[in-house]
Amino acid sequence: MKIVLNHNLEEFEQTTMTVQELLDIKAFTFKILGIMLNDVVVKENDYLTTTVKDGDAIIILQLVSGG
Repeated sequence: MKIVLNHNLEEFEQTTMTVQELLDIKAFTFKILGIMLNDVVVKENDYLTTTVKDGDAIIILQLVSGG
């Protein structure tokens, strides 16, 4: 499967995966993430049920707070 992840073409052996599987594969470990799949916000509660498919575009932002 080919997807666009953060404006870069990425290729995976799987034909589909959940958002959570993608986060695990790409090792996104920040506690606060902002995710958009095909211009739709994905809530944290939906990471395990939202499917990423061939041709999808996903933006994952790692948010950092500080002072």
